[in-house]
This record gives sequence, structure tokens and C-alpha cells, in this order.
Amino acid sequence: MLKTLCLTFIFIFLASCTFTRLEKGLDSLVGKSMDHAMSLLGMPDSEMTIRGQKIYGWGHSTSFNYPTSNTSTSSAVIDGELVQIQTTTNSSTPTNLSCSIKLYVNSNDIVTTYAYDGNSGACENYAQWLGQGWLDGIKGN
Repeated sequence: MLKTLCLTFIFIFLASCTFTRLEKGLDSLVGKSMDHAMSLLGMPDSEMTIRGQKIYGWGHSTSFNYPTSNTSTSSAVIDGELVQIQTTTNSSTPTNLSCSIKLYVNSNDIVTTYAYDGNSGACENYAQWLGQGWLDGIKGN
């Protein structure tokens, strides 16, 4: 139980770090050209125009089976003696990871705002790639 609680806490902490870095990186794109955004994120997966608003999109998704084990303890009386029996069952849990980013641009292809959705496992790469851009601003490049 304590191990599960510690792992959950670590996961939540790491997830918050991913999204903090992702937001800082996306914030740094506002007011910049799409060329700059693409230099960090690569070519967008989609481009659409909705009611005159141009939107570029990037996305990533993957699935895998996360291995899990469950240990249970039971008691039995054998030859008049109480015996503890431990049983461990191994299985896997299907896990889906996804991340999508949308950049909204004006008529000059300048980023005006953004939206994102997903989980830290899939958004981590985007956070790293965008981190290159906002770190350049800190370093004075």
C-alpha cells in the first residue's frame, strides 16, 4: 500500500513538471511565427480553417500493456497448524497515452493562442522540444 502511494505521488509530481514545461514552451510561441513553432515541433499533422481562423495541430498517441502484479495472503489449517499462503498474480493493464497541441494563428501566420490535451507520458516529448525554445530566451539567444 505504501509503495503504491509513493509511486502515485511520484507520478503526479512528474506529470505536473511535464505540463509546467509544456505550458511555458507554448506560452513562448505566442507572438512568434509558425516557422519558429515548426522549428521546435516539426511539421504539423493537420492544418484547418474554421470560420476564418487557421489552426495547426500536432498529435501523438500510443498504447501499451502496463505489467501489474497483485499479492494476496490467505490462511489455511494444515495438519492442525495455521499456515499463511501468499499468492502472486501477474497481469497487464492496457494503457493509452495521447497528446494533442493546437496553435491558432492570425493572417500573418503569427501564433495568437494555443490549446493542448493529453497526459504526461505522451506530452513529454513536446515539452522537451518546446523547452529548447523558451530556454533560448532565458539564455539570451
